[in-house]
Amino acid sequence: MTVRETALHRRIERLCQELADAAPSLAPATTAIREGLGQPLRLAVVGRVKAGKSTLVNALIGHKVAPTNEAECTRVVTEYRHGQVWEASAVLRDGSTRPVPFDGTLPDELGVPVEDVSHVVVSLPAAALHDFSLIDTPGLASTTEELPEQTRRAVLGSGAARQADAIVYVFRSTERLDDVHFLREFAEANGGKPLAGSLGVLSHADAFAGGAWGAEDPIAQARDTAATMAERRRGELSGVVPFAGRMAEAARTGEVRERDAAGLARLAELPDEDVQDLQLAPFPVDGLSEAEVRDLVARFHGYPLRHGRAAAQGGANALTEWLARESGTLELWAALRARYVGRFPLLKAAHGVAVLRAAADAAPERSRLIGLIDDALIDDAAQPLEQLAAWEELRVRHPDAPETAELDALLGARDDRSLLGLAPDADAGAVADAAIAAASRTQAAANLAPDAALANAARVLSRAYLLIADEWSS
Repeated sequence: MTVRETALHRRIERLCQELADAAPSLAPATTAIREGLGQPLRLAVVGRVKAGKSTLVNALIGHKVAPTNEAECTRVVTEYRHGQVWEASAVLRDGSTRPVPFDGTLPDELGVPVEDVSHVVVSLPAAALHDFSLIDTPGLASTTEELPEQTRRAVLGSGAARQADAIVYVFRSTERLDDVHFLREFAEANGGKPLAGSLGVLSHADAFAGGAWGAEDPIAQARDTAATMAERRRGELSGVVPFAGRMAEAARTGEVRERDAAGLARLAELPDEDVQDLQLAPFPVDGLSEAEVRDLVARFHGYPLRHGRAAAQGGANALTEWLARESGTLELWAALRARYVGRFPLLKAAHGVAVLRAAADAAPERSRLIGLIDDALIDDAAQPLEQLAAWEELRVRHPDAPETAELDALLGARDDRSLLGLAPDADAGAVADAAIAAASRTQAAANLAPDAALANAARVLSRAYLLIADEWSS
């Protein structure tokens, strides 16, 4: 964490202590928040049944650990954490735990009744899980009432019952009414400010619209649809990324072998219509037996079979890179790093304040508790939360405004010199002078702003730059 993020967390911890002292009934909530501040970001993957959530989890982790069939494990919330050994356990509703057989993929059966299970915890030494833990959730709009309730408890619950700090919401083709309802519930659970903690994924991009063999490139069509969804849902989501899960899973889990690339390359000279026919009735191709063609079609059915043959001529590494690029994996990771990995201390603090405010609202000592929270939020250490709130408002009302991009850069900055456009070796005086100049510029913009949201954002920016100037002047 940066110095400012550390200061923010210390201020939230102090607020938790103040609230617990003032109202002992808040102790469970304040304890859960203080413990959660020091943990990795918990990122839940949410969406309708068959939206592609487990395939997305496997692609992000880089191992095929999440079951994609109708096994019992798809019916419970499962958290994937970083660990030194491969192990899994079921956490029961009474708080006890039971080991779950785990040889790299979760089994079809848990060994205990599903209705007795709160959630499953899986530990494995995956590099991706250094940055965050992933929570795979049962699908919404299920025919079994129990399943959505488990997801709701993990993502929308209060206190220790809630497992998620942020979400990736997976859409199969476009948003439906229950998708929108859930996203709005998530916003309410976060104090009405969902954007920084919500990213959308439009799955099955390789089979979009007319599919792999249609007249138009389905991934290009999915990209256009994702952009439209992001604009339409900008009140609930920070963005929408098109994603071909099966292609991404193949690239990230090391499925592509040299013989696969060589076989696919042998099809490069065939017309598309002949390659499409191979999917219906495999036949021998020069250098490939019918059985080899059948295996190749099964592994690269659809989009890679039509569009990946040229890339395969460069070997397994080239084909893997093509799959990662075309599937949206690189774009998704960039969005996760920008929105989540780089900002998780801020997201955890914002979530903690939302939970504390909700708990204070329901307490008999409400007036005093809300006063303690408000006092904490005007502290200099808490100003990143003010910046986040201003960015979220502009992201909805003025997404293309210069202030929106400037707040985004401020929230993601890891170094004041680069934020202010200075050389890496600029001295303290130069940093302070540049910050003062930026504060003056943004204050002038606040005075001329055409509406309250832009004026507030400019004032927030000005205060942030003044705080930077003070730090470098001392």
